[in-house]
Amino acid sequence: MRIALPVVAILSFSMTLVAAEPFVGTWKLNVEKSKLTGSNADLAGRTMTISQTGPHTFVSIVDSVSKSGETRHQETTRIYDGKERPATGARQQGTTEIARMVNESIRTMTGKRDGKVLGVMTSTVCIGWQGYDES
Repeated sequence: MRIALPVVAILSFSMTLVAAEPFVGTWKLNVEKSKLTGSNADLAGRTMTISQTGPHTFVSIVDSVSKSGETRHQETTRIYDGKERPATGARQQGTTEIARMVNESIRTMTGKRDGKVLGVMTSTVCIGWQGYDES
């Protein structure tokens, strides 16, 4: 009996680690290592915090600073279930999104207005990649 209890505790801890949501956390843009184009070319910094608020539901908070010092704050709620829903946050009227979980490390979001696709954004988190450099 004494041996069985520590083994159960270790297995429970391991299963918790495997089940962790890889997109949840705070992400900071490394401007020096990034190739920024278009409207992002003026960025001096950006931080995004992603929190899980329910099953397949996430809130993203993005704080950006331009090279001129202008700040921008955006909050977006997305439900990754493949259904078309009105866009939340600082979006124009009539815009919808379809958010999908492709697998544990890939998410897609399709933006639409008046039934026409505006674009598709794919987000990927490399799970277990040994070449990551946090510096």
